[in-house]
Amino acid sequence: MKRIKKAAICLGLVSALLAGSAASAFADTYTNQKNYVDLRFGMFIHYNMGTYHDKEWVMPGQNPLSFNPATVNTDQWADAAKSAKMKYAVLTAKHHDGFALWPTKYGAYNVMNSAYPHDIVKQYVDSMRSRGILPGLYYSIWDRQQQIEKDSVSRADIDFMKGQLTELLTNYGEIPVLVIDGWAWRMGHQQAPYQEIREHVKRLQPNILIVDHNGQTQLWEEDALYFEEPKNIWAPAGNTQVANQGNLLVSGGWFWHPGMTTRSSASVSDIVYGHLKVLEPLYTNFLLNVSPNPQGALDTNVVNRLAEIGTAWTPDASRPPLPPQPIIMEHPITANSAFSISGSANHVVDGNLDYNKGSYVETVWQSSASFPQTVTLDLGYTYANINLLNYLPSQNMAAGQITSYSLYASTNGTNFSFVKSGTWAGDKTMKQVTFPAQTARYMKLQVNSAAGGYAAASELSVGSYTSDIPTPTGIDTFDSNAVYRIVNTGSGKALGVGSSLNSGAAVTQRTSADAADQQWIIDDLGLGNYKLINKFSGLALDVNGGSAAEGAPIVQGTDTETSASLPGKNQQWKMADTGNGYFKIVNVNSDKVLANTNGSASDGNPADQRTFNGSRNQLWQVQKIADNYIPTSYYKIVNLKSNKALDISGESIVAGADAIQSGYSGKDSQLWKVESIDSGQYKITNKKSGYALDVYGGSPANDAKVIQFRYVGSRNQKWNIQFIGKGLYQITSVRSEKALEVKDGSVLDGGGIVQNPYTSSPDEQWAIVKVQ
Repeated sequence: MKRIKKAAICLGLVSALLAGSAASAFADTYTNQKNYVDLRFGMFIHYNMGTYHDKEWVMPGQNPLSFNPATVNTDQWADAAKSAKMKYAVLTAKHHDGFALWPTKYGAYNVMNSAYPHDIVKQYVDSMRSRGILPGLYYSIWDRQQQIEKDSVSRADIDFMKGQLTELLTNYGEIPVLVIDGWAWRMGHQQAPYQEIREHVKRLQPNILIVDHNGQTQLWEEDALYFEEPKNIWAPAGNTQVANQGNLLVSGGWFWHPGMTTRSSASVSDIVYGHLKVLEPLYTNFLLNVSPNPQGALDTNVVNRLAEIGTAWTPDASRPPLPPQPIIMEHPITANSAFSISGSANHVVDGNLDYNKGSYVETVWQSSASFPQTVTLDLGYTYANINLLNYLPSQNMAAGQITSYSLYASTNGTNFSFVKSGTWAGDKTMKQVTFPAQTARYMKLQVNSAAGGYAAASELSVGSYTSDIPTPTGIDTFDSNAVYRIVNTGSGKALGVGSSLNSGAAVTQRTSADAADQQWIIDDLGLGNYKLINKFSGLALDVNGGSAAEGAPIVQGTDTETSASLPGKNQQWKMADTGNGYFKIVNVNSDKVLANTNGSASDGNPADQRTFNGSRNQLWQVQKIADNYIPTSYYKIVNLKSNKALDISGESIVAGADAIQSGYSGKDSQLWKVESIDSGQYKITNKKSGYALDVYGGSPANDAKVIQFRYVGSRNQKWNIQFIGKGLYQITSVRSEKALEVKDGSVLDGGGIVQNPYTSSPDEQWAIVKVQ
């Protein structure tokens, strides 16, 4: 898919947004940057739970009723901004404690459960637009209420972020700027993947500019810089990069605190001559913070000072347009990992950056003192359309800047092809190199020389600067709605768990028999990390005890991604294509590969983890298999919520007997044939009675009970079976289009089986497991 740049009909960011919420044409990033810095002066509004607790960082879990203004006077905020000649604003829609100022569907910690149950984000955008002021938003990725924290970010956490961002960027019209906090400086751009979040945001709002609230001085993975003045970060002399500088109108904090009502604010002279006139020629917007009080209004001293500033300041219309900017990597790729000849390579892909009171906070790859040195990015998947590399030198180190390089690409990590070579100046500015589009999973930067005799890098990234989006080619991507067999290349036998449903049971090889325990769902967690879920047990491929040791046994364990505990990296695996249809399966925690212990060909030989040496007992074929049901076999059909099996009441052989659930014991009334009768449609027949699963009376009604009855080919006896992931199925009546479920979600033996509209609840989800 390509994003088309409609330069000929571009309306530009400012004119489009002033028109309200109507959709605009997509402008190129430079046009949006130029229009943005022409706004010059904005209002930063810190108003949230901190306002009511006298804290800058409120502890999570406050009583939502403690957010208790009688009203929130966003019209007053907008009038004050207009009086100061401000052209845009940014509101803290959610700060680090996680309280949302809009009626989010993601969690209950939001304004609708407060003493003021109103959509404050909507009030804000409406008020600002009515005064001709563009409404921007601030959003904290770090969310202590949701426990979205460094080193524990799960797939569910990422989906939570994207869900809230979808609400903010689809329900309130066009938004010119999104300031994201708690990202590079707290989570890192790898754990909260920059690629995925940026693509999501830009898909929702193509003209939006993304600002990462971190204080860096190079345009690394963002569209505009942010300098946080209270941390002693100023736009540097001669700056020509699009930027914001944020400071306080009233000292004492970003949020309102007692005493601010009577405290003197910054002087008109300081704001106009010490900031606006200094920052304007540096193409740096001044984002001046105000703090609404607990009554939801700006204090009188703030309102008066803003009006005085507007009287004293006039924008400099003679300032030249924004100069050409560094190439923006429109479509970055967040790498899975990195490796190098020497040094800690993963530092170049972790995305950890900050600047605090005159000191950069960064993680750095530093090589040994010999050349050439290499650092290789593993992108997690093989991508097409890679055409840009960015290199950010260490901002702290006096040396290490790469001055001569060669760049190589590979799909398998072994055979590399030359892409480009060149030289860079030995300074701390971000370096960029464009090249013809590559298809690769691995991008290797060879350092031929560097300042000081060693190489150093704060960050490396590859992606696309054009409208051609890097897309996985399918070589090392997997369908989460499919089932796979994992076969050892050396022995030719399939990985399975036998008949065990127990966490901690050994994973072994056995002659392939299409058994459910030899079938695996490969669940993509992003960045090229996968969970491998056994279809029979529902448990995840795991390293015993999370060990990183050579030879540690491979077991099946409770899937931490869907439990209340933090995600276990010992259950996450990289699937790396080595060529010829073979894969090495690499544990994310230990960086060791799945192996058939000692290369034995015996049935029952266990799997373990080993340092990769390329042997055939460490290589695997990953075979997608059709999820067909064998018409001569019998299956147990087990409910996810109750873990009980579909059964017939009293083991009856009478037509019309009720279908129920009961604890699985292997009796014939709990076994079912699943036979294809039409494309995608099945009849489900009980082994003991020979009768088919049926909806009583052919009823289309909700809660209609399910029975057994002689098969006559009616539509109420035909079922659609849809795989929904992780070995689970939705079973839906062809006649009513309603799903098989346990009545009232019961977990008790004897719970009745009924039909109801499918809502994704566990009592509507079933495992279908071959038994005989």
